[in-house]
Amino acid sequence: AARLLVTFDAGRTWVSAEQGLHNVFVGALATAAAQGQSILYAGTDLGVHITSDLFGLAGVVGWDNDLDLRQKVFAAVPHPAQPQTLFIGTEEAGVWKSADWGHNWKQFSSGLLPVHIHALAQEPRLPYTLFAGTSGGLFVSRDNGQTWKRGTPGATLANVYSVLADPSLPGVAYFGADDGQVFRTINNGESFEFVSTGLP
Repeated sequence: AARLLVTFDAGRTWVSAEQGLHNVFVGALATAAAQGQSILYAGTDLGVHITSDLFGLAGVVGWDNDLDLRQKVFAAVPHPAQPQTLFIGTEEAGVWKSADWGHNWKQFSSGLLPVHIHALAQEPRLPYTLFAGTSGGLFVSRDNGQTWKRGTPGATLANVYSVLADPSLPGVAYFGADDGQVFRTINNGESFEFVSTGLP
């Protein structure tokens, strides 16, 4: 059974947040905010579940599912300037995008092969570059997911498992891969350098 807990007091106590979210794998969580409300997304093996009443009655979180992909979602990333927009990375169907708080979805995977997505991140400033860590290396999109191109040195790596866009430094992102390899870009994916020195 799914186990998802929520805290309202900085982690001192936890309550169940599983109403409507049963017998699923939860592979990704993401939040967005609009008009003073929190939107919480849960990527599962049955698509994306959504709750927009995080601070509801007695701390109970109820979930709806508007995307039933019947496969695992491993990454969920809200657009930094458009809180109604969410990108997700799936196990076998690439990247999907919703522009209406997760109610409707469209696949955004042109040029993205293979389609097994481990991680997603988006640069928090213009041009909002998207990075996808996949089972075939790193891919980069500079048009909000419309098209993807293979990154370098991602082309030489079998798997990129983790992706992080720096929240403070424009154009900087980090990537974790096989065999303890970490590399970064300082120019929104135009070029890359390895920064693995000191890792086992």
